[in-house]
Amino acid sequence: MTALVTGGSGFLGTNLVGLLRAEGGRVVSADVRPPQVPAHIDGFESLDVLDRAAIDDVVARVEPNIVYHLAARTDLDGAAVADYKVNVDGTNNLVGALTEAGFSGRLVLVSSMLVCRNGSVPEHVTDYRPDTPYGESKVAAEQAVRASSLEWVICRPTSIWGPWFGAPYRDFFDTVRAGRYMHPGRSEVIKAFGFVGNVTQQLVSAAAEASSGSTHYVTDPFEYTVRSFAEHVAAANGRQVRTAPVGLLRLVGLGGDLAKRIGLMAAPPMTSFRLRNMLTSSRFDTTEIDELVTRRYGVDRVGLAAAVAATTEWFDAQEAC
Repeated sequence: MTALVTGGSGFLGTNLVGLLRAEGGRVVSADVRPPQVPAHIDGFESLDVLDRAAIDDVVARVEPNIVYHLAARTDLDGAAVADYKVNVDGTNNLVGALTEAGFSGRLVLVSSMLVCRNGSVPEHVTDYRPDTPYGESKVAAEQAVRASSLEWVICRPTSIWGPWFGAPYRDFFDTVRAGRYMHPGRSEVIKAFGFVGNVTQQLVSAAAEASSGSTHYVTDPFEYTVRSFAEHVAAANGRQVRTAPVGLLRLVGLGGDLAKRIGLMAAPPMTSFRLRNMLTSSRFDTTEIDELVTRRYGVDRVGLAAAVAATTEWFDAQEAC
């Protein structure tokens, strides 16, 4: 069994490649950037998914049985869908290359919950409601896969965090670890958070056993609030969570909006968009994918306390380098 992982040097890709390598079989990680984990250089392919000829070459040489397509631009800073060519054109290139190569395995597209605006639960899997260019680009990627003749499964990560992560959840960890986090009032917002160790098991289970043509949200199978998350991170780092009135944070958010608009700050610590996300609950049904995970890995999952401890240990290791 040979797995090809595009975007294998990114946050989710690094963790997925690690899990696949631990389970055996051949794993080829393809990315424009070298691996973050030195051991992953074995089997690494330098690949830009915007280069169709390069994809054709990699697919022909690797001859994968499973393709995990994670290569993407994932920030929310783009002004238009055209800023996310990797997501749209890159996916079209991969679909075209696999189709022309006569690929008979399974393509797992790693999409995003933001194919619908935050807090919105679609009535069906193609009930798209994006409110950002990034979300629109992921809709286009899904549509390209759905329109293909390939055997595919779509996975939509929610708010994923853990070792090797970046913005925005690394920023959240950094802020809490530094004692600068201010929780908005008495809000007890439940978010669809997903520890990366749990989510990678969901991706592998989807690739192996999910129904062809199915769509799954991948996230922790248990709920926790933003406050609980912050309190666990704070406790692991000798801090306490403080609160601030929501009205005050709204003013700070407006100041962040202005600072970003006039170019004073590229990434203000608080904006109206970020505060709105913090105050918006999100829940998704993961029953089907979790049954597949249980069948493959057993009933145990990484709980919040253990996940925070593992991530804090990773932070400490990174800072010691």
